[in-house]
Amino acid sequence: MTEFNNLERKDGGVEITPSLGDLFGGGDADGGTEDFVNTYETQTLTICDTLLDIRSFNWHEANANQVWPGTFVLANYLAQPENIKKYRNVGKILELGAATGALALYLSLPSPLPAFDMITSDIADDGAVRENILHNFQLNNIKH
Repeated sequence: MTEFNNLERKDGGVEITPSLGDLFGGGDADGGTEDFVNTYETQTLTICDTLLDIRSFNWHEANANQVWPGTFVLANYLAQPENIKKYRNVGKILELGAATGALALYLSLPSPLPAFDMITSDIADDGAVRENILHNFQLNNIKH
């Protein structure tokens, strides 16, 4: 069983851990920590009849490690002919909590939709999320 030596007492004596990483031990005999190495899995997703290869984290302390259902709902909505005309010149689209960048990938394709100008956003981490989104663009041969 893992011992939690780094717990701090905060308001009302509730014990909390300073970070999610501390929940998984990771300390060595000298009290230091080993560098965590991200591992990934790649899967093929179908978004509106378009196949995309998506690499996602197996685990990330601040990322859900999945493509949310809202990705598919919004992509399907924007793919409707009446909405393509309606949103063709909308300008930039901001994807919050992009994680894998799956929605940005789909909306950046030149067809079946007109390519949208996308901005992806996610947690400020050590750059792993940004690097993963860029990897997914390269994996699918999509310009970013």
